[in-house]
Amino acid sequence: MEDRHQERFCDPRESQLEMPAKTLYSLEILTITMQKNKITIIINKPIEEVFEFTTNPKNTHLWIPSIVEEIAEEYPPKIRTQYKNRGNDSNWNFYKVIEFQKNKIFTLSDLEDNYHVRYTYRKINENSTEMEYFEWMENGELSNPFTDDIIQKLKSVMESN
Repeated sequence: MEDRHQERFCDPRESQLEMPAKTLYSLEILTITMQKNKITIIINKPIEEVFEFTTNPKNTHLWIPSIVEEIAEEYPPKIRTQYKNRGNDSNWNFYKVIEFQKNKIFTLSDLEDNYHVRYTYRKINENSTEMEYFEWMENGELSNPFTDDIIQKLKSVMESN
């Protein structure tokens, strides 16, 4: 004897008596939005090298794939130093340094003070540094939050030198 199986999709207009005993499943699309994003990584390099590499605009394109070029009006930076960067679309994005402590902390915000990114550095030992990348929005959601892949690329680029 042949085993036959027939399935029906539920039509909500049908009465309960006519509904099949088994509903296959329901699919919902979930959109996740972020207002804050934090990633921490250990880089096997001295804190001075990690700090210098990540604050130097000449290095940014080496580890952030969406950035083609970055320029600072002065380097090393200080409070109120302006950075600008652009991606493949050639549109410049502008930022200002709002917090700076050599080998400890580097914070930028957009010129509207809405988007912020803070790099925090902690010495683990002579050849290892913990770096925390934290970005947030005052209003709205992050449009392109950093991913672990980007921070892993930073680690890879730095440790290969």
